[in-house]
Amino acid sequence: FFEVFDKPSLCDSPICYVLTEFNKATRDFWKKHHQLKKWVDAGRLDFAKFDGESDTSIVLMNRGERLASDTLRNPMVFIANYFFDGLPQDLFHVANGTLQEYLVTTMLPASPSDINDPILLEDITFDYHAEPTTADYYDNPLWNQLLAEYQSLLNNTNLLFPIASFACLQRLHKMTNGRMLLISGDKGFHRQSDLMIYDNPSLSVHGSFSMTVNYHAIGRHTELHGGQFLSSPHRHGNLDMCVILYGDQPQD
Repeated sequence: FFEVFDKPSLCDSPICYVLTEFNKATRDFWKKHHQLKKWVDAGRLDFAKFDGESDTSIVLMNRGERLASDTLRNPMVFIANYFFDGLPQDLFHVANGTLQEYLVTTMLPASPSDINDPILLEDITFDYHAEPTTADYYDNPLWNQLLAEYQSLLNNTNLLFPIASFACLQRLHKMTNGRMLLISGDKGFHRQSDLMIYDNPSLSVHGSFSMTVNYHAIGRHTELHGGQFLSSPHRHGNLDMCVILYGDQPQD
């Protein structure tokens, strides 16, 4: 990237790549890593904590700068690599124009000696209980509009509704003053035809756990929020790559 960016026409624009991680031990490891040192010393790499469920700004570990709506002068680019699959989602069932919310109970086969032991993730089972509800489920009118769309669009399917991803994108939008590009790669689906999910969703366990990402919902949320959503015309088998773009005229 910097081989291209160091050309005379671009070299006067300072670019900093910020590597974020929620876990402090990982951030400290990066900061001391000798293979990253040259980028840090050049001012082109910094590190920061980012909590996708709550943060409205990003503070750089080395520079001490705070990236927020009142400090940013330029647009930001976000790379969300296997990020949205770890954020909370709601679960609904749509059938014949009716909407039900799923209440999910997690269970273990026996009382564990240590409830924090990560190996217990492999033994968790789920009980799903459906309750009738309506599309005015949330305090957020945009989310309710999208939920109502699905209520009229789908039939006899389970619907993963990525509320924490919506909220995260809205915070990033506010933080960047509505000028941002987000590139996301995750296990998920962006086509309407892939919304027909008949089985109850499950967790993928890999030291932590993750879920399938409903990029179709994220895409519609982006469009309803005034942005542009870009995706490939074909279905992905594993890694789905999508782009979210906000700006004064995102279609340009």
